[in-house]
Amino acid sequence: MRRVFKRLQAALLLIPLLALPSLAADWSRGVALYNRNDYREALAEFQDLVRDRPDIAGAWYYIGLCEFKLKRYKRVERALARAVDLLEIQSPSSPDIAGAWYTIGFSHYLSGEYEKAVEPLKKYMELTAKAKRALDPGARTALGRSYFFIERYDEAMRLGREALAELGVAFPQRAGTRHPLRAVLPTSVLASLDTSS
Repeated sequence: MRRVFKRLQAALLLIPLLALPSLAADWSRGVALYNRNDYREALAEFQDLVRDRPDIAGAWYYIGLCEFKLKRYKRVERALARAVDLLEIQSPSSPDIAGAWYTIGFSHYLSGEYEKAVEPLKKYMELTAKAKRALDPGARTALGRSYFFIERYDEAMRLGREALAELGVAFPQRAGTRHPLRAVLPTSVLASLDTSS
């Protein structure tokens, strides 16, 4: 009886060791499929991985990226939010955290969910600035446009000023100065152009 118990115990300990090469092979296959732009197949591989090991942050991250590449924007946030939760525990300084916020925000933006796009894009910009990494200009553009579409014009104007300042372009400040966007800006914004400093 003792011998049977020892064999059973040894077999149980061996199972996780046998699973590791399988997980590594699934991971490699999923990444290779993603890199070949075969997002549907890559998605299936990463979904299999999280079914077996729900604590693999990278698999959740790739699930979100696959959903984004497949233009299933409403499915992106769930997977990337899970990736962020795990990464904040497993690897808090990972640039993938900021990348996940960027992708979540951009997904909302592309879906026309401008109100929902604001916080993730702000979080991306905050984390990127804190880490002293280069900011993707598309994030500022998407955030500024989101502000504009939800009629938060002051914030949109602030981002526009910051972007122009980084490019070395002066923003019109005097009353009566003709701004190139005057033809498309709402009247409420035009008034702030003439009175802002």
